Amino acid sequence: MSNLIVLVAVLMLLLFYITPVHCQYGSFTKVWNTSKGGNPVKGHSYTFFPLTPIITDAVNNCLVYRNGLGDGTFKSYLATVDSKQELDFIKLSWDPPTWVSGSDIRGNGHYSYSTGPQTNQPLFNMYTGQCFGYCPFNAGDPSLTPVGEKYIYMRGNNLQNAGVRYDALVMCEIQPISEVYIPSIGTNGGSITINNLTQFYIQTINITFSNQSKQLSKSCHITLKQGTSVTCIVPLSGFHNVTVQDASGVNSTHYLWKPYPPFIKAVYQSFTTNGLH
Repeated sequence: MSNLIVLVAVLMLLLFYITPVHCQYGSFTKVWNTSKGGNPVKGHSYTFFPLTPIITDAVNNCLVYRNGLGDGTFKSYLATVDSKQELDFIKLSWDPPTWVSGSDIRGNGHYSYSTGPQTNQPLFNMYTGQCFGYCPFNAGDPSLTPVGEKYIYMRGNNLQNAGVRYDALVMCEIQPISEVYIPSIGTNGGSITINNLTQFYIQTINITFSNQSKQLSKSCHITLKQGTSVTCIVPLSGFHNVTVQDASGVNSTHYLWKPYPPFIKAVYQSFTTNGLH
């Protein structure tokens, strides 16, 4: 009887340790649905992998994962987190510290995306505090010390910087190779270049920004068509759905596009009564 009790106790202990490891740290895939602010493009998903303590291995693992996705119509890369909605979705699926895209490769305080369609696009300027995407860094992060902490991982609601080695897990973002990339822009507006328009007939393309809550919809004024890219002047600020369509009816909609946040560039002393410069 005593041996049976010991056996049961051992089995319960094993289940206690094994189950969380399997559920929290095993490989699994999640799709970010439109209802939660996601992009509904067929095949756009996130796959989570176990502990990978070296950032270069994390990046390579995501690239290698692409090879197992079938006929070459998908690409995989270390996930880019560029909105609060995306971070909230990830938190619901994945809680431990996780490597994400972003690095200060020159060590000069200028962070940029290091993977995916945003590769080499600016992310964060440490000196001015300007954010070009979504930058919920912890207080004091990022910094130039200790030397070599130039990569980014996500913990809870925040981003933090780390060196080449850190006990973080891996999150790969998977998307069809034909998925359109629509970059952000500052709140002052201006031009953006939309790339990867391989599935569209460029000469008849139309790009529409719409805000359902405000019932606003305007076309992005096209100033240049070149190859599989289009440059246009963004008509609105704030959250918008962006629809790309050509005359044949081919279309793609991208949800919750937004400009990157404003920032205080400088504060000057006023020399007039009650003045503000």
